Amino acid sequence: MKAIASLSLIVLIASPSFARVGETPDECAIRYGSSTGNLAKGQATFRRGGVTIVVHFENGKSVREDFGPESGGMLSDDQINSLLQESAEGSSWDKAGETSTVISYVRKDGHASAQAAKPSDQGSGRIKLTVTGAELIIKAT
Repeated sequence: MKAIASLSLIVLIASPSFARVGETPDECAIRYGSSTGNLAKGQATFRRGGVTIVVHFENGKSVREDFGPESGGMLSDDQINSLLQESAEGSSWDKAGETSTVISYVRKDGHASAQAAKPSDQGSGRIKLTVTGAELIIKAT
């Protein structure tokens, strides 16, 4: 029984945790590690688990988090689903709509929305939602 509990703890510690809109810059640094720089005022960039995260702050809180793959890769459907699940904060996500380029989601508690990029028609990865290459954007609402 102790072995199962220990294994569960190791899995929890080893699992990357993402997407918590509403956190302060210090809380984001704890979650993601040290910032790798700032693209603009009110933004900080982090890298964790092969994912680049650009966090947008207003009034000292994260209001938007953009997730993109490092090194020109592509986020997998499993990664996107995991990021959404980890940002559910006890709620769940409903699909709110779909276009040729994005799938939109709303969190059932009404505190966040998300857009996930669809794969491009040319088979060259997912459509980029921002100039920094984000393929998933989660926003506070």
